[in-house]
Amino acid sequence: MSSLTPMLQQYQTIRTTLPRDTILFFRLGDFYEMFFEDARQASAILDITLTSRDGGNAGKVPMCGVPYHAAQGYINRLTRAGLKVAICEQVEDPKVAKGIVKREIVRIVTPATNLEDEGADIRFNYIASIAPGKKTWGCAYLDLGTGEFKVGEFSHPQELEDELVRLKPQECVIPASLDRNALKGFFSEQQPVLNEYEPWVFDTHEAQRLICSQYGVVSLASFGIDELPQATAAAGALLYYLRENLRASLAHLKPPVQLKNSKVMMLDRSTLRNLELVRAAGGDGSGPTLYSLLNQTKTPLGSRLLFHWITRPLIEPAAIQERLDAVAELKENHSLRASIRENLIHVKDIERLLARINCGTPSARDVVALGASLAAIPHLQHMVASCKAPLLQHHASQLVPLPELTAI
Repeated sequence: MSSLTPMLQQYQTIRTTLPRDTILFFRLGDFYEMFFEDARQASAILDITLTSRDGGNAGKVPMCGVPYHAAQGYINRLTRAGLKVAICEQVEDPKVAKGIVKREIVRIVTPATNLEDEGADIRFNYIASIAPGKKTWGCAYLDLGTGEFKVGEFSHPQELEDELVRLKPQECVIPASLDRNALKGFFSEQQPVLNEYEPWVFDTHEAQRLICSQYGVVSLASFGIDELPQATAAAGALLYYLRENLRASLAHLKPPVQLKNSKVMMLDRSTLRNLELVRAAGGDGSGPTLYSLLNQTKTPLGSRLLFHWITRPLIEPAAIQERLDAVAELKENHSLRASIRENLIHVKDIERLLARINCGTPSARDVVALGASLAAIPHLQHMVASCKAPLLQHHASQLVPLPELTAI
C-alpha cells in the first residue's frame, strides 16, 4: 500500500474495514469515486465508464465515479443488485486540513435500509434476524420505512421458514455459525443478503440492554417478550446491525410486538402458495392472486394493511363480524365510499416519509408530501364520523388533525 498515493492509501485503509459486498463511495469534490475492484464491479452494474487514475508507484489504478448531486439513483441500482454502499464524506474543511482531508463513513446503505429508493416495493422492505437456540428458533424482523417491528420464537425451523418465505426479507442478520441447511429452502429460494456476526452480537443480556436503551424502558415485560430469550437475542442483533450501518436515529421504530397472535391464523408456506393468496403458484409467480385482484387501495398504507389481512386472516368471530359490518356499510354507501377514496388520493406514504425525516434523509418533496397528507386528515375524519359501524367509529376517533404541523 505504501507505493500508492496518500489519497489512495486513505481509500484503501477505509476500504479494508468494509465487507466484500460493499461498494465504497469516496467523496472527492463534487463526485463519489470508486477504485480498484469496486470500480470494476460498480461500472459494470451502473453502465458507466471505467477509467483509471495515477496511483503513484503502483501505476494506473481502475476508477469510476458518479456526480454527488445524482448519487441516489446510482445507489438505488447498486442496492437492487444486492450490494451495500458505504458513503464516505469529507469531515473537515480542505482549506484548514494539513495533508489529506480527513474522511469518514457516515452511513452504509443496504438493500433493506435504502429509504430513498422510490422504485422499491411500496408494501414492505423487511430485514430479518435469526437466533437459533437449543429448543427454539428466535426471529425478529422490521421494516425500517414503516417502523414495524415484530419478534417471535418457533419450535421447529420449518415454522420459521414458512414465516420467512411469507415476509421475503431483503436481508438477514445471522450468526456466522448458523447451520443454513435447516433453512435451505428459504435461503435458496429468496437469496437474501446475509450479514454474519459473531455470537456475542446475539447475546440475550446484551440484546435486553439494547432494546431497553432504544425504548427507554427498564424491562421487556411491558412488551410481553421478557420470556422469549431467543426472540430477544434476534431483536438485539437487528438493532445492533441498524445502529452500526445507519448511524442515525431509530426513534421512529415501533416497540417490538410478539409475532404469534392468537387473534389471527398463521398460514404455512404450502397454504400461501396453493391458495395463491399473494403469489401465483406457477411460472415466475407473476400471475393473478387474491391480493392483486382485491388490491384497489389508494395508498401504500392501505396496500400493506390488505397484505397483512390476507396473509394473517382473523379467527375470532366477533372481530370478523366487526370487519364485515364496516365493509357492508361502505359498500352500501356509494357516495361516502367515493368521497373517502377521492380524499385518500392526497395521502402519501406517511410512514416512510416520517422514517426519512427521522433518519435525516428527507427531500423537500418529502416534506411537502407529508404536509399534503396531514391536510387530508380533517376531511377524512369528518366523513367517517357519520358512520355507524363500530370499527369505522373507532378509526374515526384515531384520526387526529394537526393544523399547527400542517401549516409549517
